[in-house]
Amino acid sequence: MELIGLRTRNTFWCLAVATHSWTYLQGVLGRDHFYGKTYKLRMWTDQEIQKLILNRHEATGYSRTFDESVSAYGTGNVLGEKTEVQFFRLLWGQSRGNPRAALMHWVSAISEPSSGNIHVGVPQFIESSIVGTMSTEALILLASIARHDSLTSHELIRSTGLDLLIVRKCLKEAHEKELIWSDTESRIRISSRAQGAIDYYLVGKNFLYE
Repeated sequence: MELIGLRTRNTFWCLAVATHSWTYLQGVLGRDHFYGKTYKLRMWTDQEIQKLILNRHEATGYSRTFDESVSAYGTGNVLGEKTEVQFFRLLWGQSRGNPRAALMHWVSAISEPSSGNIHVGVPQFIESSIVGTMSTEALILLASIARHDSLTSHELIRSTGLDLLIVRKCLKEAHEKELIWSDTESRIRISSRAQGAIDYYLVGKNFLYE
């Protein structure tokens, strides 16, 4: 807010805010608060995500093969459709059109069975049922992180009112289930691979609002 409010000339400010953080800011500061024009970014299509990943992959010089087990997920509706096309449709559905989440799912799906070649299997998806095994206190923590985009452990204590020992216990469990991660500044963030599952569960249980 201090940066945006500076009386500068010839400066264009562009701030990207996650959906739940934006809803939180509107609730706290009002719908108009301190921004000018706002734009809602659309989700990427499966073709756009496929192009992004394959363009990056081509730069590695590796060849690729796709495991036939991808077909078992029933993503292909056209008889004889290539496994590669089915894979990227599956990836798009699980990432909800989020390119970063799609990239993380892609990395979790690849292995190197031989030199110069990667083999692509089924990504390591995180199901919403895993989120459902968390305690109420842990769900409160996850919702707070989602609203603020990132928080330190001390900021989590202040924002939730939970005891330090409870926060530590819940964070340890969430880390072990790969639902969260910490950056180099010890700020805790929702895992890109877990974002869809966490959103789906927390919105359904009214911990978050869309």
